[in-house]
Amino acid sequence: MINTGDRVFTHENEAIGKERLSPKMADLAQAMTITWPPPPEETIGLLWHVIVPGFDRSHALLVMVQHLNVQPTSAVGSADELLLRGAFDNLRRMWDARGGTG
Repeated sequence: MINTGDRVFTHENEAIGKERLSPKMADLAQAMTITWPPPPEETIGLLWHVIVPGFDRSHALLVMVQHLNVQPTSAVGSADELLLRGAFDNLRRMWDARGGTG
């Protein structure tokens, strides 16, 4: 929904690409969910995942850019919110250890 495939996400390097993509995804998620009914009460959060074509200028390399944003729906500090954040932290560590993007 961010990119219909006719544009390439260009970035200077991976870190800058992450910095630019995450807020764009958060803005899109917020805009999309305004018209949605709230998720069921037992939902602890939403995961927003995107894969788009990209170009890393630091390596002059075409890449597939992958990013995941987490949107908790549980109360801050609740067991469910901590569970979701813990799961996301584990995914991030796994991706970072493999050299992927998160």
